Amino acid sequence: MIFGAIIRLQTLDSHKIELIEKVAVGTPDERIRAIEECGYSHIIACYYTLIETLKDENKDIRSAVALALGNIGVKESSEHLKKTLDNEKDENVKINFIRALGMTRDKDYAEYITTYLKSEVEMIRFHATQALIELNNVKTLEAINSALTTEKSDVCKVVMLEASLHFKKSNKEHADLLKDFLTSPDRNVRYNAAIAAERLLIKELYVSVGTALMYENEPMVREKLASAYKRIGIL
Repeated sequence: MIFGAIIRLQTLDSHKIELIEKVAVGTPDERIRAIEECGYSHIIACYYTLIETLKDENKDIRSAVALALGNIGVKESSEHLKKTLDNEKDENVKINFIRALGMTRDKDYAEYITTYLKSEVEMIRFHATQALIELNNVKTLEAINSALTTEKSDVCKVVMLEASLHFKKSNKEHADLLKDFLTSPDRNVRYNAAIAAERLLIKELYVSVGTALMYENEPMVREKLASAYKRIGIL
């Protein structure tokens, strides 16, 4: 297998060997730090040890392992993540497994992620939609639009609108809905709408982004609006 050969070829210096050992043995904090370094530094040599640690009894370690695998970005981890996610009970850990599946960019798991668009947990629906944007599989558009029609949470509506427009920027109805959220009374909704505008770069949002920027007082929201306004303006 090519991937296995890549792992064997990666030089195992003393630090990497120590890091791999700490993933499996040590205090929870030591293990989590080692797991996070494996992910942030994209140390592929940690891969098999991370896979073996996915079912650790400590939920914080399971959560850290999922994100580390996502950061390493090896598609072979997708099936392991899915199987563990199927049996995961902790909602916060589930979120990180969903995020990790998105980070792998493995489009074959996009349809699976759509099942979480109907979750009763708001942040699971939110992160499932974000993962679908990352997986970039247009076949999920119908499921996203279906979920949007029944969604009650404004922050989830915003990210679902972003996902829908990501696949079909010509959807004027959804662009108009996103415009309305740029001036929502909820700061978190405005922030996510500004992020969506910045990433989508749809010319039709230009005037609305500029108007929202004029009246926005929250620094973080203003920053995203200003960036979106500048980037859309040079299209």
